[in-house]
Amino acid sequence: MYTNVTTVTPRYKLLKPVQTVPPSILRYYNTPLSPQQLDRYILNPASSDLLALDLETRGLSPFYPHVYKKGKEREEYEPLIMGIGFAYRDSRGQYRCSYVNMTVQPKATLIHLCKRLGSLHLVAHNTMFDGLWLRHLGLSLGVDVRPNWVADTYGLFKQLAGQDFIGQSHGLKDAQVNLLGWDAKGDVELDESLIDLGFYRESGKKGQRVKKAMKGEMWRSPFNTLAKYCMYDSGSTLQLFDKIFEPPMQKFPMLWDYHEGALIRTIQELIDQQIRGLRIDVPGMTQSKQDIEKTIADLSKKFYTLPEVVPFLEKWRSEKIAKINIPTKLTKTGKLTVAYKKYSLKVSALLLDPTYGFNLASDKQVRWLFYDNMYTYKTRSEEFFGREKVTYILQGSQGEVELPGTESGASPVDKNALPHFGEAGAILKEIAGHTKVLEYINSYLDLLVEDRLHPGWKVPGTLTDRVSGANPNMLQIAKDPRKLKYIIPDEGYIFGSADFSSLENVVLAELSRDKSLLYLYGPGALENCGYLYTGAHVAGLKEVILQYYDPNNPTPEGIALAKKHAKRERSIAKVVVLSSQYGASAGKIYQTLKLQGVDITYEQVVDIHANYWKLYEGVAHYAEKLKEEWKRNRGYIINGLGKPMTVGDHHLKDLVNRSCQSTGAGITMRWTATVADLVKERGIDAHPSFYNFHDETIWNVKPEHWEQLKQVYLDACQIENDRLTKLGWECKLRVDPSVGNNLWEIKSE
Repeated sequence: MYTNVTTVTPRYKLLKPVQTVPPSILRYYNTPLSPQQLDRYILNPASSDLLALDLETRGLSPFYPHVYKKGKEREEYEPLIMGIGFAYRDSRGQYRCSYVNMTVQPKATLIHLCKRLGSLHLVAHNTMFDGLWLRHLGLSLGVDVRPNWVADTYGLFKQLAGQDFIGQSHGLKDAQVNLLGWDAKGDVELDESLIDLGFYRESGKKGQRVKKAMKGEMWRSPFNTLAKYCMYDSGSTLQLFDKIFEPPMQKFPMLWDYHEGALIRTIQELIDQQIRGLRIDVPGMTQSKQDIEKTIADLSKKFYTLPEVVPFLEKWRSEKIAKINIPTKLTKTGKLTVAYKKYSLKVSALLLDPTYGFNLASDKQVRWLFYDNMYTYKTRSEEFFGREKVTYILQGSQGEVELPGTESGASPVDKNALPHFGEAGAILKEIAGHTKVLEYINSYLDLLVEDRLHPGWKVPGTLTDRVSGANPNMLQIAKDPRKLKYIIPDEGYIFGSADFSSLENVVLAELSRDKSLLYLYGPGALENCGYLYTGAHVAGLKEVILQYYDPNNPTPEGIALAKKHAKRERSIAKVVVLSSQYGASAGKIYQTLKLQGVDITYEQVVDIHANYWKLYEGVAHYAEKLKEEWKRNRGYIINGLGKPMTVGDHHLKDLVNRSCQSTGAGITMRWTATVADLVKERGIDAHPSFYNFHDETIWNVKPEHWEQLKQVYLDACQIENDRLTKLGWECKLRVDPSVGNNLWEIKSE
């Protein structure tokens, strides 16, 4: 087993576990409090130090009902804040916790609380969640005051222990045991209560079934049980900050500056963005959905009538019929039994309808068709980090190809494999593409509140501090007009966007000092194309590219001609560049190219891969430098902004990417915060729709204010360049502003 593996470094690289106990001073408030009582009992004593909060809610979002499902049961409840757990240290350093039942508090007390939260020093474990509910509550009561968050222990946990060992989580319950040394997690009593109430699911093999509490139903627990659970959460949040996270932050002042500045600001802006929501052209998106459904139906009909497929579908139906148990035909009175009538109808349907019984979306059934019947293959098994890795050597429609098996070792029928199964596979791949778009559209339409969508966000979302999305994930949207055209600005506004030009490449050029990267992205660099530049220096690709493009004197005309006439060579170079940046071997790159249908030999790929690393040898030297730094620090490196990045022993090949991506994410967060400040200072009528969209920001702006917002984007970029210059950077960042009337016009440029 590989859980908790460490070979060179400590289990936690920067964090030092301690031995503590759960807080014991607990106060329960299950009756209405006046504003004066709330101040006296909780808020005033906490005003001179940090106040940790933890919310217990009914539902995961204040915009959508809480849905309870068990079996055929389905119940819906309005979203609600059930209670808040508070934790602070008193003058003697003791942790004091309180829980307030929010469902019984008078409006005056709720308004007072929302106002006071703007002046206290707040910390939470997942500030994005707690902050959203509190901000939404305040605005619903007419209080436009942002809670004053100063730290997020979930974010600090990820920043100080990204992925230190296999199986690590960043959840509060695991931290209570693994970092704070509690004897047990703080949810034991709550779980027992939910199971006693019947709110659980069973899992495991027959005879070994285990009951697992349905945490989404914790709001149903008795008051004292829920209150104690919540106070343990708020108390452990404060303990984590004091005893675990604050000591290493003293060692890395740049981390604390970044955390309480850019990261907390990103959370605040994304909360307001989520509350405002995204405007959707509902009629247009609904029509797009119907058009896609018709396209899928037409393609499915074509598939079922393909001459190469029909005989096997008939075989499939025959096998299905043979497996059906034939029921008793007649009753004692000589009439057909009900069971036999149903049997006859099912058999008739199987015989008459060529589409009946064969599900195009079933991987199992598609495997039966392609692997068991239409094509031949062999398999090869290899050991890979203690797991068996299966490769399928298929005699496909385009000749022999090696296809990697699934995680479970099953034969692949994904988008990379389907093109190797002739016209039938091509149709299924096309259907899969349409289906994916349809799934996105359905998720948008299902979550609409009138004409607005309120997508969620996770900050930080990735191990490198990037933002990620949820419910629905708006950061994973392919460039497809069938959905992007119908994500539109607020009425009377347009979309004004700006994104960094080759941000991570600029960062890598600066940090690695690689000569080729500095030529492409360093001081005084000309407009260029990194993929063409790479291909122009590699035998087997340069012969075609150099007919149109001069790497020593790139021109827009030459770049355009090479992109048009050397598509194959540029696409190969693109795969090599992107794969090599993530440490892929020549064999992996060869496999990727073959899956894309590129006619190339393994020997050619080995040569191209070797030439790539000769061209970018400075990156290889930088990787070795980071590895030495990682060893010297016993498990962490310092990124380009002076922030530590812990990396587990099992992810050493990711050192370069972790450094560059985290640096780029930090730059983006600082830049967008500057944009927000300048928009407010200059009185521009604008607000974000996508505050942090990877390396881009997209705002709603009045048409007459677009030029002002455009200047803000440029000025904010210059301010960020000035900051980086003070850190010794020579490479300069550049942003490209654009404008559009829908998201497709922005993303298609």
